[in-house]
Amino acid sequence: ILVGGAALTPGFTRKRIVGSTHASYDLEADSIIPLAVWMRDEISRGLGIGEEKFCVDGDTASPHMDTDTTATDDVRKQVLGLRAHAIDQSFTTSLATFSVENLNTMIRELNAYGSNPSELIWIGAPAERTRLNTVVNAGNIPMVMGSSATQPAATITNGFVSNFLGIDYVMMQTFRRDLNASGWYDSTTGKTALLLVNTRRWILAYDNLTPTYETMRWPRTQQFEIVVAMRRDFRNVDASTEENVEYGINITV
Repeated sequence: ILVGGAALTPGFTRKRIVGSTHASYDLEADSIIPLAVWMRDEISRGLGIGEEKFCVDGDTASPHMDTDTTATDDVRKQVLGLRAHAIDQSFTTSLATFSVENLNTMIRELNAYGSNPSELIWIGAPAERTRLNTVVNAGNIPMVMGSSATQPAATITNGFVSNFLGIDYVMMQTFRRDLNASGWYDSTTGKTALLLVNTRRWILAYDNLTPTYETMRWPRTQQFEIVVAMRRDFRNVDASTEENVEYGINITV
């Protein structure tokens, strides 16, 4: 659920997420494309990636659960995100065997929070979305049949899973695929994971204003700078012991 600035639940403290880049006057003059426009679009894309990491990879513990996240101003250090919360509360299911039975276990673990598929989403990497194409049940029957009767958009024509077990799949391009078997990074790599989240129980709070774009030209250094900024907060609305997210871990890459 996205909540506008005028209707925030008490307790939200929005953090500023900023991206910036710069280039020389000469590069701008020599470019065959409108360089400033291209740079603005690319930095906006990066800001979107940062927002994803904010929600999924955030951890307020010191040190961060992922040992390669060390900078104090890293966007992943600003909130307690989905992965860290699930690890803290042991809301995890092993997907060492990537099967429909274990994926169904993730849904069962949510109990009441898993009762309405329209409130749930899977979050994972592009590769795990593709892997769902090959999942079979105990009778060795493919769970993804490639017909409009079983997929909102037929897999046979689109080439990917958009919905699995009645739950939409949200692809995160930068979902980590260098994790350990417990679901965090500690330089022991080779694993990835999959999240199952009740979207009504996690709120992304934001300003009503769109992200701000500012350009500054610096004659002394003959450079121009583009800065994009927005304010966000992300939090669980339930008690920490309420299981509204499940983390499927130990998926071999």
